[in-house]
Amino acid sequence: MATLILVRHGESIWNRQNRFTGWVDVSLSRAGIAEAERAAVLLGEERLDVVFTSALLRAQDTAYEILKRNRHCAQYVRVHDVLKRDWYEHFVSRPTETLELKIYVSEMLNERYYGDLQGMRKDEAAVRFGSEQVHQWRRSYDIPPPNGESLQMTADSDDVGHLLRFDVGHLLRFEAGRRSDLMSATLSNVPEGRNG
Repeated sequence: MATLILVRHGESIWNRQNRFTGWVDVSLSRAGIAEAERAAVLLGEERLDVVFTSALLRAQDTAYEILKRNRHCAQYVRVHDVLKRDWYEHFVSRPTETLELKIYVSEMLNERYYGDLQGMRKDEAAVRFGSEQVHQWRRSYDIPPPNGESLQMTADSDDVGHLLRFDVGHLLRFEAGRRSDLMSATLSNVPEGRNG
């Protein structure tokens, strides 16, 4: 049986400052590094087949803190921009070779774009736009912040559908032939209109 492990990045320096972050590539705070280290302890014995991370530093740093402490992860290879990765996947490992854990880095996994709010403190945004409006932008599904993305916009993105359809399906099918049953189960759960 397969296990899906989801880990949110540790606290970033802008989380600590209560700023809208979105796509701004800020680092983890000291507390965020400690959070990633605690996650690493909890996941230290897990055998990982593949890792996906956004292109943002805070997500990658969290993943690497976890991998540094995982006793089954001796080596890995980062695969950038999953839509153009053919040149990473042209080789076939020999049975006697140790396989590297593949870490797929993709902007498609970045959090939503907060537009004009990025970098603004949340209390400043509440004063400028009203706390009810800021709450709506943060918590509603279909109302985007000014020049930003709503959650619905991210869910409707062709990029996300492509990532799920191609990357998860492709990886699960080709990772040493071990995941074809999981691939079909995963792909059967893709919402109508997203699987073709």
